[in-house]
Amino acid sequence: MSLAGGALAWGTDVVSRGTRGRVGAALPLFDTKAYPGNEVWRIIAGSASLRGSLDAAPFLSPEGAGPRFPAGGTVRLKVDVSDASGSGLFAAWLRDAKPLVALVHSGPPRWIAGLVGLRDFGLTAQLHGRPGILALSPVHAGSGTLSIDADLREGSGRRWGAILVRKGPLALAFGLAPGASTTRVLGATSWFEEEGRPGGLRTDQPRAMPAPASK
Repeated sequence: MSLAGGALAWGTDVVSRGTRGRVGAALPLFDTKAYPGNEVWRIIAGSASLRGSLDAAPFLSPEGAGPRFPAGGTVRLKVDVSDASGSGLFAAWLRDAKPLVALVHSGPPRWIAGLVGLRDFGLTAQLHGRPGILALSPVHAGSGTLSIDADLREGSGRRWGAILVRKGPLALAFGLAPGASTTRVLGATSWFEEEGRPGGLRTDQPRAMPAPASK
């Protein structure tokens, strides 16, 4: 199915206007007792390639309280779903990304995000999902001399990942794990790269959370 233009809504919020692209899906005949509720996703196949404005992302926060953005933002989304697994590419440009600060983890990450300029903010993220795990990896964002790289995952009731923030010659890294977090100032970039090796916080099955570095 082709879309020449329209709006995507989440409840009463408009997420995207002027949305265009293609959407397709296939669902075979099935026994509702064999695939009750969300189990039906195991036999659905489909794809979507859409682009349009980015007005709001209410689904990024509980109870639909996610950020609303000033006019002028754009978004592109490509998604493929098959055999209960899916992958996608999300790319966006925001005139002003300050509303995203509310989603940042409290502590140093939010304090830093509140200080840096977030105008003309670009974001690219790859999404991967399969039974038991959901990953945003890799994620890259930037505004001027600010760049943010991240790998974030959730599965089996746990969340983990690593974030690297660079502003000119300065760099900070953050490790995320259930019940623990760490901040790296010295050697932040090299630490982030190491966490991409087998067992690191940027992988599907991370080792135990490393001890926080001294500051």
